[in-house]
Amino acid sequence: MKHFEYLQSLNEIFYINPCEYKLNSSRDILVYSIGALLYTSALREDLLNSLINLRFQNCNSVAICLEDATDSNNILNAEKNVFKFFKEVHRLQKKDNTFIERNLPLIFLRVKNPQQLKKILENYPLDCLCGFIVPKISIDNCNLYFPLVDDFNKANNKKLFVLPVLESKSIAYKETRLEELIKLKNYFDKYKDLILNIRIGATDLSGILGIRRNKEHTIYDVGVVSDCIYDIINVFKRDEYVISGPVYEYFNNSKIFQPSTFIKEIKLDITNGLTGKTVIHPKQVFSVNASLVVSKEEYSDAIDIVTSNEDGVIRSTYRNKMNEIKPHTIWATNILKRAKIMGVYNYGKDYKDLLKWTSQTSERSFRNKTGY
Repeated sequence: MKHFEYLQSLNEIFYINPCEYKLNSSRDILVYSIGALLYTSALREDLLNSLINLRFQNCNSVAICLEDATDSNNILNAEKNVFKFFKEVHRLQKKDNTFIERNLPLIFLRVKNPQQLKKILENYPLDCLCGFIVPKISIDNCNLYFPLVDDFNKANNKKLFVLPVLESKSIAYKETRLEELIKLKNYFDKYKDLILNIRIGATDLSGILGIRRNKEHTIYDVGVVSDCIYDIINVFKRDEYVISGPVYEYFNNSKIFQPSTFIKEIKLDITNGLTGKTVIHPKQVFSVNASLVVSKEEYSDAIDIVTSNEDGVIRSTYRNKMNEIKPHTIWATNILKRAKIMGVYNYGKDYKDLLKWTSQTSERSFRNKTGY
């Protein structure tokens, strides 16, 4: 798969097209491939066809939620529905070993607790699963999750990842936050190859403090939550953990959701070093991924920085800024990694052009065409 793969004639927009990747691509590729991660309920009817249709609508990453999105009284029904989904995919993959690669997005499973994780690892056929999202991670419970996945991988020659969500009280409260984050960082370092990215549960962090932002404000306007985000970035970003942006919980009935506040929040995510974003509606996906495409100017600067034989200051090819080799090298390296996965815009083009192009081109029929 690749981002924007079902849009046609993109050469007018892209200087470099997004590259292809797949479920068994290396971690270095997958960490930048998630982009917008769409949450969907584990109780959703006809889960298989739903996920196939999402893939054909350029939604390449989906999280099936067995936690907050599932009512406590329906957990068993949700587990049965998810088992049915995995079993059907397993059957289809045995029939055609290209089925997953051709038809499904990257799939993650948000589990409710360690007991449920253990049950799934022991009983579910997980051919199409990329990893587990672990909610409300803390230094008190992380040892109940990571060894389970690590042991499963070793025993089954698999590579399932873990995506921990930072959203606990010990992170929300200032007096415990830094100690908790540093302890988690030291623990995560032992399992770094297992961690695809780190996610931020801004809704839970807000809720702990009795706060809910309205649609006119970005999460960065909520001071106590932005403090949490900045501390998470400070602790984890230095060692090249990829951190994703938190959810923006509003949407509407427009074809592509792009109100100014949502776009502003995505830009602030990227400015602060975050990559990708949790989304809760398919209409949010395209705006996030279009914003992650690298500009031609950023790409040019990044190339100049990483290929420079000097270690001082060079003038940008665009003659509008200085590029300092030493302080900008990590930034440039990350830009090139993102450019490989998300692509590079032609000069003068940006996310607005891609969104406009999408709305003007005829849509592909997104019905299930797998023929099974």
